[in-house]
Amino acid sequence: TKINEEFRTIKRKVLSNAFGPLAKTLNNPNIIMVTSSNPNEGKTYNAINLALSIALEQDKTVLLVDADVLRPNVMRTLNQKMPNGLMEYLLGEVTDISEVMYHTNIDTLR
Repeated sequence: TKINEEFRTIKRKVLSNAFGPLAKTLNNPNIIMVTSSNPNEGKTYNAINLALSIALEQDKTVLLVDADVLRPNVMRTLNQKMPNGLMEYLLGEVTDISEVMYHTNIDTLR
């Protein structure tokens, strides 16, 4: 579909920046942040779809971090249970980062 092709186009550019020749000139070129100033603008939708698209690439593993401390929605959207998350880790309630990294049904997406 058209939306799938649009995500593929974005993914190609992101991967080119993260792992191509330009990557050597940047600090942390493989970190991507999806943000906006208003709620309901599609941040979760775009972050999940971009993460899925990249995770389906050969030899690419994606760590999708939901840093929305007021309304985290990534795990809910992926139908995953979330007993602990980023805030519990940052507050020291969870000491091992592996306790807040959840696996999905795609081996290369966490």
